[in-house]
Amino acid sequence: MMKLQRQASRSLKDKKYAKWVITLPPSLIEQLGWKEGEELETQELKNALILRSSKVKDKTNYITYKIKGSLTDRKKLSRAQKFSKIYNSLPLSERLRVVLVIDDESISWKMADLHIRNNTKLGNNILKELEKLKII
Repeated sequence: MMKLQRQASRSLKDKKYAKWVITLPPSLIEQLGWKEGEELETQELKNALILRSSKVKDKTNYITYKIKGSLTDRKKLSRAQKFSKIYNSLPLSERLRVVLVIDDESISWKMADLHIRNNTKLGNNILKELEKLKII
């Protein structure tokens, strides 16, 4: 579990300044291969925040690369196939988490998989958004 914390940054005369800190579990940092002091990039989407290492060369296939090997194999796959490869490698508990928001509706990995497998209009929109976010 991650936690958002407000910490005192500094105070000047009677004014206090704060900064926000997100606490990440060590296992996640290790899984991502991140090191202390590493620069991270952020991407904001409605009420979601994506963090990625600034060291990653190919931003479009970052998650695919981190989860399962070679980038060259991924570029030959359709969006639905890229999604399936990522989805199938996720831990079961992770599949219940929200992956994106479309029209103020939270979409979990599991719901996305259901719509993509059934080739619904929402499934196609999900694939387009995931590609736009550079998740697939």
